[in-house]
Amino acid sequence: MACEKNILEVPLSPTSPAPTDLLMFTLPDGSSFLRDWAHVKQDSTPDDIETEVAESDGMINNGDGTVIITEHIGWRVRVFRNSVPMTTINTRESYYSFDINTGEYTFVPAATTRELFQFQAY
Repeated sequence: MACEKNILEVPLSPTSPAPTDLLMFTLPDGSSFLRDWAHVKQDSTPDDIETEVAESDGMINNGDGTVIITEHIGWRVRVFRNSVPMTTINTRESYYSFDINTGEYTFVPAATTRELFQFQAY
């Protein structure tokens, strides 16, 4: 049975909330998402990642169109390219996709040297 409670009204003990109980989180932009208590309790949000595209031997190299960040598996994500938020709408000139099951990011167009990429999980 689902019910809505203020998180401050939920007594915390080894059995409450139960691992399968769902908690709703509301983000500053007004969007909301559900997470089970076991996930909230065990995991903390991965650190933001900021990287500059390298010629070679970097996290993202010149000409790359994908990167895998396993720490982001199971999380919702945001991507910024040169400090500008990217979209997932693939009819745009620049966009990205993310596979929540593998942690693989795909971005279009391919990365070029000295571009800045920022990845945020939430």
